[in-house]
Amino acid sequence: MEGVRHRTVEVNGVRLHVAEMGPEKDGAVVLLLHGFPDLWYGWRHQMAALAARGYRAVAPDLRGYGESAVPPDAASYTTFHVVGDLVALIADLAQPQVFVVGHDWGAIVAWQLCLLRPDLVRALVNLSVAYQPRAPDGSPPIQAIKALCGEDHYMCVFQKPGVAEAEFARYDLKYVFKKTFGMRKAAPLILAKDKSFFDSLDSDGSCPAWLSEEDVSYYADRFQITGFTGGLNYYRCMDLNWELSAPWTVVPVKVPTKFIIGDLDITYNMPGVKDFINKGGFKASVPNLEDVVVMEGVGHFINQEKPKEVSQAMDVVLSAVVSDLVGRLFSFLIEKYQERGATNTVVRLQRAVLRARVVIEEADGRHIANRAMLQQLNQLRRELCRAAYALDAFRGRAVKLYGRSQVPALCRSSSHTRPPPGNYCVDDTLSVMVENMEATLSDMREFVVLLGGCPLVTRQAYSSYLFMETCMFGRQMEREEVISFLLLGPSQDLEILPITGPQEVGKRTLVEHVCLDERVRERFAKIHRLSNNDLDDLRIPDHHYWSLFDFTAKSLMVIDMVDSDTDAEEKWRWFHSAVRRRARGGSKIIVISRTEAHASLLGTVPPLRLHPPRREELWYFFKNLAFGGAEPDERTDLLRIAMDLCAGISEFAAFTVANIITASLRADISTRAWHQGRSYMYGSGCGRTHELQSLHYKK
Repeated sequence: MEGVRHRTVEVNGVRLHVAEMGPEKDGAVVLLLHGFPDLWYGWRHQMAALAARGYRAVAPDLRGYGESAVPPDAASYTTFHVVGDLVALIADLAQPQVFVVGHDWGAIVAWQLCLLRPDLVRALVNLSVAYQPRAPDGSPPIQAIKALCGEDHYMCVFQKPGVAEAEFARYDLKYVFKKTFGMRKAAPLILAKDKSFFDSLDSDGSCPAWLSEEDVSYYADRFQITGFTGGLNYYRCMDLNWELSAPWTVVPVKVPTKFIIGDLDITYNMPGVKDFINKGGFKASVPNLEDVVVMEGVGHFINQEKPKEVSQAMDVVLSAVVSDLVGRLFSFLIEKYQERGATNTVVRLQRAVLRARVVIEEADGRHIANRAMLQQLNQLRRELCRAAYALDAFRGRAVKLYGRSQVPALCRSSSHTRPPPGNYCVDDTLSVMVENMEATLSDMREFVVLLGGCPLVTRQAYSSYLFMETCMFGRQMEREEVISFLLLGPSQDLEILPITGPQEVGKRTLVEHVCLDERVRERFAKIHRLSNNDLDDLRIPDHHYWSLFDFTAKSLMVIDMVDSDTDAEEKWRWFHSAVRRRARGGSKIIVISRTEAHASLLGTVPPLRLHPPRREELWYFFKNLAFGGAEPDERTDLLRIAMDLCAGISEFAAFTVANIITASLRADISTRAWHQGRSYMYGSGCGRTHELQSLHYKK
């Protein structure tokens, strides 16, 4: 199966075969536990879906199955043994906690893992087998099953060593799996005395529609090697499990849980199970049971019969838990966080700005493909920049009016602080700003919940690379638009996306971050960056540059057009014609250009236009660079100087100039040095006398 990594892990005295998909190191781990007669392969659909969402899907062959060890002693298959295997596996994964998903016997083991080591499980999704704690007045399970269903129930038949194995051996293994996986029965599985085991199954032996011949062959090949004894020994330890679990009598499972079952599952149709699940008994045994899903017309092997539906149901649980942001922010979203009567406008705005920063920084660390969510995030980012600008401008005015020592008092939340004279916090601009911010944050409830389901970006957050010369600010929507273009399926023609905008607006930085995205790097075997001069060289037929291109693989070509080159259009047409003849389907081109004229001629899709930052956005960027992402509450004198410096930056090359100035400011964080910088820029405060371009070159 493409994209699956296989390895062997020594755990708890046995060898486990483990299949993985998704990130090798980053990403939340989802541990998938199969049942009987199954393998890691039963989770193939869910593994692909989880990996696509940024999770690390880990599916072992449990002991006794597949390529894992098969201990000969039947007593080596208690749930305590298997839980021990999983605890060691989680330690090998170097994870403090994992999500767990179990089916059939994998679900039973998952319940026991949550019972014995709840500290290792973030949340649980179990399929087919509900948790029933050991009752104080109960009887061993095989005795109880005989009392309910008689001795011909399949679990009772499985207790006799060699009997079930001989029955399985009578048939071709492909037939065995077709009959088993095709089983759907709205009643307990009772074996008829005058029929063989497989003749008692309610299936005709044809391959189910959701299973391919290739899938059947995979199972048959693996079980041909190991046999069925390892899996059958799980059933033969049922009474032993009951004895060993005496210390956990009536103990509930308290891990957050979702349960999924089909209404034609033989386990759902055991006597009393439906009532237990649907009438309160299950919820009492699993207090944090969030949801029970009963799928109509679905049999026992639900994860394979309804892969998409199961994956979606799993994702709801994982998404709700995976983001620590949800837990951190839900309280303020529910309580509305507005203390209007007791808190002044400045403090309310400070709180709103802080909350907005939390949401935005978390969002910057996730892949958001939903365009509506990106638009909502952009709106929040704009409101944050406007609010931060208004708040800092107020602080600057306060320094001038009341002096540096009084400013911290203006922003305290205590209603007992006596303010300086003057109407310092009754500011129409701030009042409007705080209303806008609080309204915007109130609308972010669904966004925050949905954000938890967005996969993590395998990179550090924005604040940790703040001092990079090429940090990307406020372009998340544009980045996802470019990535969406690159990830769309191949067309018959070579697709070209032009990216346009004024000089130094961040076009190259945007493309650089797109090319670093792991989704893009997985899609394209090679990424080529070419300039106008490179296009000149490529017009030479035998130039060595051509040897760098591998036209048998999907490639991404980034062309940086120099608009002052009068021959740029001719060079481009020649290069496009040459590449179009050779490139494999799926290869794409991004063209970086400053002029709309080039964009209209070059692209096969509408150009992406980048605009200069608004004044408030530039200030937010400038302040974060100048002060290292910290709020300059105790350095309001420096804040005023920084605002003056930022105000002098024109739209031309705004990000570049901001980087140059802030780098100089960070070199000497003193009022004297910053005053000197302002004097240089404005000619000793008498008006600006130097163009920022000269500052650029002199620095």
